[in-house]
Amino acid sequence: MYQTLMSKKGQVVVPKVIRDALNIEASDKLYVTVEQGKIVMEPAIRLSELYGTFKARQTLSKENVKEIVRSKVKRKFTKLP
Repeated sequence: MYQTLMSKKGQVVVPKVIRDALNIEASDKLYVTVEQGKIVMEPAIRLSELYGTFKARQTLSKENVKEIVRSKVKRKFTKLP
């Protein structure tokens, strides 16, 4: 068990041993909840951790993406009165 202090602004320092164990870095987001009278902090999932989780139906080139955006914008604005 580790001990830390709360600042006047309500900030708490997570001990380095715990940050290292959970791979938490500066500016990482944490979820904070109260469970049975205790403060519980959990690291939020980073977008980089999700890389490769979902399979794309197809690979799109930059030009394909531009064309899809153009057609959707065109379709949206041609429906205006």
